[in-house]
Amino acid sequence: MATRSERQDYSWRPNDNSVSTQLKYELEAQHWHRAFKHADQKNKPITIGQDLKVIGLIFTLIVSILTWVVLLFIEVFRWLRSYKSH
Repeated sequence: MATRSERQDYSWRPNDNSVSTQLKYELEAQHWHRAFKHADQKNKPITIGQDLKVIGLIFTLIVSILTWVVLLFIEVFRWLRSYKSH
């Protein structure tokens, strides 16, 4: 069985407090933080409520534009009728 000092003697991983070692650990920590954050965002559950809100907004926009086009067409038609009668 390995002793505590033998277990803490990582030949593959520096175990001192030098600036270069701390920088390497900081970079590794940032890497893992980004990886877990990305995985969490990627596997986020889909919320139906937000999707329905977006669909509702798009539907309302389309209906508003169609209403505006129909009203514009009616006004042009009225203007042409009044123009013909003069």
